[in-house]
This record gives sequence, C-alpha cells and structure tokens, in this order.
Amino acid sequence: MSTNDGMSRSRRVSATLSALNTSDRPFQTMILKRGYGELWRPDFSGKPNVFRIYPGLNPDNPVEFDPWRFDTRADNYGQWFFPIVTANVSCQASGMGRAWALCHPLDNRYDMSRNPLVLMRTAVKSALAQKQPFSVNWISMMQGGQGRGAELAEAKECWLVQVALLEHKGNTYNPPRGGGADDETVFMLLPVSAVQAIKSAMDQRNPEFRGDPENIAGHYLHGDPIALNDGCFVVLFPKGKDPRNAQQHLGGFGQSRESRSGREVIGYDAFLTKDWNGIGSNLAEYEDIVRAHVKNWEDAVYFPSNEEQVKYLEQVFRPYPDLLVYALDDVYGDVLDPTIRREGNIRLGRTRPPEVAPVVQAPVAQAPVQHVPAASQPAPARPRASGFGAPAPRSSESIDPPTNTPGTSFPGVQPTGAPVVRETLANQDDMSNALNLVMRARQEAMRGGSVPRPAGN
Repeated sequence: MSTNDGMSRSRRVSATLSALNTSDRPFQTMILKRGYGELWRPDFSGKPNVFRIYPGLNPDNPVEFDPWRFDTRADNYGQWFFPIVTANVSCQASGMGRAWALCHPLDNRYDMSRNPLVLMRTAVKSALAQKQPFSVNWISMMQGGQGRGAELAEAKECWLVQVALLEHKGNTYNPPRGGGADDETVFMLLPVSAVQAIKSAMDQRNPEFRGDPENIAGHYLHGDPIALNDGCFVVLFPKGKDPRNAQQHLGGFGQSRESRSGREVIGYDAFLTKDWNGIGSNLAEYEDIVRAHVKNWEDAVYFPSNEEQVKYLEQVFRPYPDLLVYALDDVYGDVLDPTIRREGNIRLGRTRPPEVAPVVQAPVAQAPVQHVPAASQPAPARPRASGFGAPAPRSSESIDPPTNTPGTSFPGVQPTGAPVVRETLANQDDMSNALNLVMRARQEAMRGGSVPRPAGN
C-alpha cells in the first residue's frame, strides 16, 4: 500500500465519460456509468448486511492501493470511499422515479444554488409559504405519506464503497458477490447513518497500544480494516437488531413496547469481525481478483450536467408542468421541453389557451357560362394516375410534432423565446448551503486538512 502524505495528493477530475443509460424503466438509478458494476443499498428490514470493503486505488498511481488513512487525525482517510450528494425523486402521478449524483464532490466551481433540484425545492417551499393558489397540489412534494417519503426529496450525502457482499436481505452469497472471478464490481451506496456506524466501528482505539507511533494500524482496535491481509468484514444492521443478540427479537418481559409496535429507532449500527460463518476476511491470496474488481472512482461514477438533470425532472414530474415552469423557467427556460412550457404557462395563468377560430367558407364567384356548340365541346379530362399533372399523394404524417410522454427518451433541446420573468427568490434553499458545506468538508478530508462542521453538531 502507498504511504504517501495525503496532503500532497492531487485530486483530478477525469474528463472521460461513457454513454449514459437512458432506458425507459419507470424507476432508474443513474449513479454508475453503464457497464461499470452493480449498485446496492443496505437492507433495513432487520437482516444483517455483511460485506468486505475493498481498498481504493491511489488516484496519483493507480497500480497502488490507497491507504485506509494517512494518519490518526479524524477523517483523514484514503480513497476507499467516494462521497457523493444524491437526488432520489419519484412521482405517484407519473409512476416514475430517478436517482443520480448532483455534482462531483471536488468541483469547487459548481454553483449548488443553480442545481435544478435545489431550484425546485426552493420554489415549492416559497409557493407553499406564500399560499399561492396554484401550489395546493404540490404539498405532497415536500411531505411523505403512508409508507412513502417525499416525492421531491431533499438531496442527501452518501458514501460509495466497493465491496464483496456476503449477506443481504437474508440471502447468503458464496463465493461473495463481487468476489467471484467472473463477478461484476459491487458498489454499496451507504446513507449517512450507515457511514457514521462504520466509521465508529473502524475508529475504536486500542488502549493497550504502546508501539511505534508511526504504525497507524496499531493505534486502532481492529487494525487496518480494509487491508488485504488483515482487514475485517463489516456487519451493518438497523439499530436494535444486532445479529449477535438473536434472543432480543423474540419479545417477552423487559422489551420496549414501542419497538414492538413498529416505531423503530431510525439508523444503523455496525461491528467488525475477521470471520463470518466460517469465511475468513484475509484476502492476501486473492489480490489479483480484488485488483480486477476495484475501479477508479472517476471512471465509474456519472455526474450529469444541469441540463440533463432538468430532463430527469421533466420525466418524473411530467404531470405537473406548472411546477416545472414555475421552478425552472427563469434559469432553464431554453432547456425545458416546449410542450411543458406551453402547458405550464397556461396552468399558471400566464398564457391564454389557444382558441380555434371557426372556419368560414368564402363565397365562390361564378364564372359566366359560355355556350359552346355541342360538336366542338371537349370531353372532360380523365385524372392521371401518375406522371405530370397527377395529384400529389396525401401524406399520412401529422404536421404537428408528437408530444413527449413520460418514459420516453430525452427530447432534444429546442430554444424558445425569452422566458417569462417572475420575481427571483430572495432566500436560497437551506439545502444549498448545507450541500456546499458537505462538498468543502469532503475536499478537506481527502486532502488531509481540517473538516468544517455544521453549526449545532
């Protein structure tokens, strides 16, 4: 493993992008580029998620693995994980859903206040606060319902890790999924609660350590948890569902009635182990297989442009053209589908619906009748079937272009006239500031600097 000082690392953004998967599946995740692996999320049903985290590649020398951490300072880790801010939106009316990464975590030029999802959430919050009459149907966008979350959910920070998966949703994989010779790379998308649980388990100090201060692994109870020869399995589970305490799920005296009623404590917990059901975590003899599976983060993760993100939102929220226009027209009016702009402006009362004028037949002037002797009057001409003078065949194609429907591929960007200007919102969405703070924190962590913390935490 490389032991280079993390503060000297250059974190470059790769410009190489592969084709985006634009299939018409109702629910689609576009976080990974097509062909780069499988994306999994941890299960929250009560069964343990068991996986072995692989080390990441050194971005400056990809033939080496990056270390678990560069020193014992908090959060000064190598690139065995990749932090991203993800959108996850859905709409009952359209039956569509999309998930994607908002921006590259190290792109400090990215203006989060212009992100389409941030603009939509800001616009909806403002319209609801002002009790705009047209926003009555938007309440479900910000609030979840029975068994479902908010449709226009706030973007959240997650970590991607590359793993070998042993257990998930009660299924056991042997050989571990992502660890077989012919397997695809398995990426696990960890929410903040899971990240905190795993970091807490990894960062437990070894109180008995009296060795070389430069021996970073020796300072920690589990050593280097991602090292090939001495790493650990991660066992991740919902709080209160520790698989080591199987009897806790049986009920009886002493158990909390609240936890039995379904109101579980939200969040994950985790522990590390070097053995799981007879399988050891030492991967030294499988280094070739691990190297064949581990991908460069820059090559694997897809970051759509703001214009592409507008198209994702159009697909999901097509039944609400007024929402799309109200939120996005000022900034992305030249990107919005013309049909959506027209329908949205009509619903918002900005444009009158087109009126169909009645067809009035103009009187036809009668030509004077000329009397021609019968002998010299020509016979009526027979219409030609083809050739000069033949009538043009009637086209079966419609003059109007077909409208885009939910689930179709992205329509082409067609420039339109100047967008209708509405008052610019004075207050940015709270999420915008929070996400910019997250991006700065991740940058400093990867470079070995200090990590800013949100106020109140």
